[in-house]
Amino acid sequence: MAVTYWNGHDLVPVRNLSVIWATGSSQPTPITFDPEATARIVLTMTGQAPGTAGGFLAIAELQTVTA
Repeated sequence: MAVTYWNGHDLVPVRNLSVIWATGSSQPTPITFDPEATARIVLTMTGQAPGTAGGFLAIAELQTVTA
C-alpha cells in the first residue's frame, strides 16, 4: 500500500503512513497518515496476497477529513 499526494510539482509519499489490515472479508482496513493540504491523493493498493482468492482489494467507502 502506498499513498502519495501532489505537492504542486510532483507526487510525493505521505508521512507516517499506517495501514491496519482487515482480519476478515468486508472489514475495514484503516489507512492513516499525516495531514497535507493538497488537491490530489493517489492510493496504490496491493493486497497482502496478490493473485490469490484472499488477495483482492476494493474501496467500499472512502472518508477524508478537511480543515
